[in-house]
Amino acid sequence: MIVSQMEPQRRVIQMEGTFDLPAAEQVALALQAAPAGQEVRLDLTRVRDFHDFSVAVLARALQGRRVDVRGLRTHHLRLLRYMGVEMIDPAVV
Repeated sequence: MIVSQMEPQRRVIQMEGTFDLPAAEQVALALQAAPAGQEVRLDLTRVRDFHDFSVAVLARALQGRRVDVRGLRTHHLRLLRYMGVEMIDPAVV
């Protein structure tokens, strides 16, 4: 399930459950809906199961965007780096 909410200066996208292909596509659409220049936080701390292919979809959605991503594990951060996505501060996950 995905929940998108607005804080005063930031859009927060929260995901819980399984991060599979349909969930990754929903997150990608939510990221696209955020206005250019708006601060975005992607909260994946409540995700209990990540599918590697969904991380590839996430990588494509993150390209060229500045997004604060929370809740990724070391394996997923590594996958994102392999796909050319550097996280702002991977220590804050």
